[in-house]
Amino acid sequence: MIPEKIKLDEFSSLLNLLKANPENYVNSFVINNLSRFWTEIVGQGLVNYTSPHFYKDSALTILISHDSYRMEMLFIKEMVLKNCNKYTGDFKIKYLKFKIGNIKPKAKKNSKVKKESANKENLLNIIEKENDMEAKKRLSKLIELL
Repeated sequence: MIPEKIKLDEFSSLLNLLKANPENYVNSFVINNLSRFWTEIVGQGLVNYTSPHFYKDSALTILISHDSYRMEMLFIKEMVLKNCNKYTGDFKIKYLKFKIGNIKPKAKKNSKVKKESANKENLLNIIEKENDMEAKKRLSKLIELL
């Protein structure tokens, strides 16, 4: 899912109204947007070892956990550049820079799914104890919607 593009002049005029430093907001916008779609940009194999770090003057600095992953990123540099530009609207990236550093571990989505299914099982167990058949039927339908 590609987000709707924000027009550069709309963004700049909003920042002028707020009397804010546009560079700080542009950097935050670009980095946050790229972070949301980082798996799609670099692929599952590199997502835990790389992270968008800083954007300024059409250059994106990517943080990399180890030099061996830097070599992999160099091989797919053009693809990463192209994929990044899908998510940055009018703020085009022309250059990629790589910096070795610590990467924060990404949250795993599977833990949320496991919690949801455990909660659903708990609700089903509660329904089994219900004596009113009509209430039992309604509760079962509600749980199916979850």
